This record gives sequence, C-alpha cells and structure tokens, in this order.
Amino acid sequence: MIEANNVADGRRVAVAAANLRDAAAEWYETDKVNIIRYIDNNVRSFIRRIRAQFTSDVQKDQWYAELHQLKQTPGQSVDDYANKFQRLQRKTDANGRTPIANVVRQFLIRLNPTMAPMVYATALATLQAAIDIAK
Repeated sequence: MIEANNVADGRRVAVAAANLRDAAAEWYETDKVNIIRYIDNNVRSFIRRIRAQFTSDVQKDQWYAELHQLKQTPGQSVDDYANKFQRLQRKTDANGRTPIANVVRQFLIRLNPTMAPMVYATALATLQAAIDIAK
C-alpha cells in the first residue's frame, strides 16, 4: 500500500501506523520511540521491527530453511544471489545479532565455488559495508 501509493519516505511510518489495528496498534504505541525509518537495512526500521514482533514461528522456520538451502545457482548473477541472501538474512536475524563475520562466511560458502575467490578478493570491503548497513 505504501509503495503503491508513492507515499513520501518521511511520511511512510505515520501512514502505516495510522492503518494499524488492535495488537499491532498497541505494539506501535509502545515501540514507536525505537523506529527511525519505514524501511531500510537497519534494526530500527518499522518493517524489521513489526516483522520481528508479529512473524509466526512457522514463517520464521520457513525463512531459516530458505536461507540454509540458498545457493548461487548456475547462471545466477552474484547480485541476484546477494539480494536473495540479504533479504532472507534480514528476515531471520531481525535484531541484527548474528556477528558480521558469520554472515560474510555464510554468504561466501553458498556462492558458486568458482565465483567465491573472485568475490572474496575483489569485493570483501563492499560486502562488509553492505552487511554493516544491514545491521
């Protein structure tokens, strides 16, 4: 709804909050001081916090399974793999508690074995910066 209606970034949290009901509205009232943005790669984003609060254990288990089965497939670009990895990593570690070094290792071991050395050698700093932003 927010994205489809092109709501300005600065108003997204307010618009989303105005549409919350019952338990979600109560959660927002108690947690809003911890929210700084609607969506980004930050543990203080509305999206990450509401997911952490209301995602079922079944859904979390599914995301964990997807993350642990995720591997770069033949013909898949590193960027596409990285996007999928980051999306699942954020969902399974909504509070950003996994050490960065572990996240980097998980990313690299699932890369196509012929790509991993090149990515490691040429883009480790970029990868580290992207993961730091996710925390």
